[in-house]
Amino acid sequence: MQPRDVSGTGSRLEPEKYFAGHTRSWGVVEDRFGKVRRQFTGDLQGENREGVLHLEQSFKFSDGKTQQRSWRIRRLNEHQYEGTCDQVVGIVRGEANGNELRMKYTLAVPVGRRTTNLRFIQRMWLQDEDVLFNRVANRKFGLRLGTISEFFQKVPAAEP
Repeated sequence: MQPRDVSGTGSRLEPEKYFAGHTRSWGVVEDRFGKVRRQFTGDLQGENREGVLHLEQSFKFSDGKTQQRSWRIRRLNEHQYEGTCDQVVGIVRGEANGNELRMKYTLAVPVGRRTTNLRFIQRMWLQDEDVLFNRVANRKFGLRLGTISEFFQKVPAAEP
């Protein structure tokens, strides 16, 4: 299924609007056999500046480890996005249609004492104005290594 196949369903997902402000997430990381390897929570703080979404993302994993990412995402036209991230190799490419956003990028992922580049295909679906579902598949040499399932929820402005 391509993003354009769902262009008429649900609310329209515009990441520069959805991720403005504070967003919280909860998710799991599964290996290629479907076994849950890690659980995590995330906090995102987004701000639009001069047509660019500046998104600061922090993760806390069930094993106590933490991770931060800084994203910069820019809308190119009605459906196309591109961006950068401090751990992405090259450019993030995205296409939004209807309530879905699909992004593709290569992420430098720490594995033990080394870093390996994994190809990510990320699909997000806006469920309602506050809830977003995210599904990410990662691959190396064309083989699926695992998936990430994550829910995002907008945090009301008064909540810390």
